[in-house]
Amino acid sequence: MSDVVIRARGVHKWYGALHVLRGIDLDVHRGEVVCLIGPSGSGKSTFLRTINHLEVIQEGRITVDDRLIGYREDGDRLVPEREDQIAVARRGIGMVFQNFNLFWHMTLLQNVVEAPTRVLGLSPAEARARGLELLDRVGLAEKADVYPRKLSGGQQQRGAIARALAMHPEVMLFDEPTSALDPETTGEVLAVMEELAREGMTMIVASHEMGFVRRAAHRVVMMEGGLIVEDVSASRVDESTGRVRDFVVRLH
Repeated sequence: MSDVVIRARGVHKWYGALHVLRGIDLDVHRGEVVCLIGPSGSGKSTFLRTINHLEVIQEGRITVDDRLIGYREDGDRLVPEREDQIAVARRGIGMVFQNFNLFWHMTLLQNVVEAPTRVLGLSPAEARARGLELLDRVGLAEKADVYPRKLSGGQQQRGAIARALAMHPEVMLFDEPTSALDPETTGEVLAVMEELAREGMTMIVASHEMGFVRRAAHRVVMMEGGLIVEDVSASRVDESTGRVRDFVVRLH
């Protein structure tokens, strides 16, 4: 198995006449944490959503663990994959969104066990045991039977992380996971993400939380205008003389 878990080559995405991604090339290695930064509209969220085919690309290819996402090869052509096969590929890709996306009519534990029961075929007892373990891992064991509307934003987001982890993903994608949170709850969520990083989870994180970047990331990738304009080691962000440095200075 290749050490490259996520590989994007020549990825283009249009919304009508709007060319959002203009040829993205990126490799993410096993156990690596890559942070995407850049101004609003630079294509960060769109790119993340193409990795699990929530957004369909028009050119290029994306592989996760050497498996094409959204397409299959037919000779020298790529043809759209069947929806059931796309769903299988997505099992190994966990995603955490800006606005939590929990099911409001389910308790937190029910949110966590729904997919493992329906998709992975776990028994209710197995799924419940795994769900409680994950909620404990993110500091929410006592909130298992609480509905999302009674949780803080930080608690909801930690619940969303537990839900994503319940599918045993190979990689985790985070799309501005703290943008809707206040500073106190932001710290709660970042602490969980840092623990995942220490455990060796492969992650791509769209975030401007530079404290997290400095503590947990391996690389910082700057996007602008649908392109990757700089890719630097996280340890050298403050020494960079390019676009990353300029952007980081404006964040302070």
